[in-house]
Amino acid sequence: MGQSGLGSKEWIGLGIAIASATNHSLLLHLHCRGFIKPEIQQHQIHLFHKPMAEPGNSMLYSLLLFVVTLSLQQMYRGKLASSELFTILGGFISSLVFLFLFTFIGNYQETSGVKTGWGAVILAEAVALVAAGTVHRL
Repeated sequence: MGQSGLGSKEWIGLGIAIASATNHSLLLHLHCRGFIKPEIQQHQIHLFHKPMAEPGNSMLYSLLLFVVTLSLQQMYRGKLASSELFTILGGFISSLVFLFLFTFIGNYQETSGVKTGWGAVILAEAVALVAAGTVHRL
């Protein structure tokens, strides 16, 4: 049949499957038949070792994203209030402000051992409403 190649009839294909391991890491299995020697046809590559960010790291990232998002929203509030489309974009940015602040407060409470409650939601919502009020005139 000739050499194995992409145009050859001996080409079976490349299959990719993702499976989770017991230590919460993802394994990427590559099966390539017809191109690679049989002893190296299956490879396992570890992609992740931790399932999520720790509360301290997540708290820092969410605080930074909150400050940057709120600052940019306030810098461009004139532009965001200028048209209906930009006003909708300003409302979306305000929802991101809420999300980042709520994540920060929740992670802060988790790291300090304080019981979480509705206070975090109300505080984050109040800050997001004030920020949205500068852009969205409703």
